[in-house]
Amino acid sequence: MSFCFVPDFIARKLTDISPGFLRSEKIEVLLCDLDNTISLHRHKRPPDEVFRWKKTLDEAGIELVLFSNNRRGRASRNARMLGVKCFERIGKPRTAGFFEAARVTDVPLNRMALAGDQIFTDVLGANRAEVKSIWVVPIDRRVPHIWLRFAFERLVVAVNMIFGGKTFEKL
Repeated sequence: MSFCFVPDFIARKLTDISPGFLRSEKIEVLLCDLDNTISLHRHKRPPDEVFRWKKTLDEAGIELVLFSNNRRGRASRNARMLGVKCFERIGKPRTAGFFEAARVTDVPLNRMALAGDQIFTDVLGANRAEVKSIWVVPIDRRVPHIWLRFAFERLVVAVNMIFGGKTFEKL
């Protein structure tokens, strides 16, 4: 179990993660964070672009699953709109939710990836569970606390890369 903060891959936005890329990495299930990855915190519905992207995943045989620390039912409402499974209150970076997702989807962890906007929850959790980690640049970095977290996370990734020897690929 690794405590590495360096993602395996970086995407500018969620919809840049193509089915072809996921297939090349042998990914069958893409776990996906909700807030600031799929849509903004205050939005009640995923953007139309996400619905179109999800259709391309379906056509490629890749299952999208919402995987959120959210506790208010927002993730399950969005999951119903997208027609996908949902895991709420996951407690990332703990690994129990990843094992539960593998059990429910009947897909091994090494055939999963997690896409999320937070290094300290999404990336760390995926790395600890030995799931491919895809750090997605947060949709909105203008909010002061998100901008500060974003800057600090980038610093942590740089330090981990220098001293940890792990590198990542940009999608």
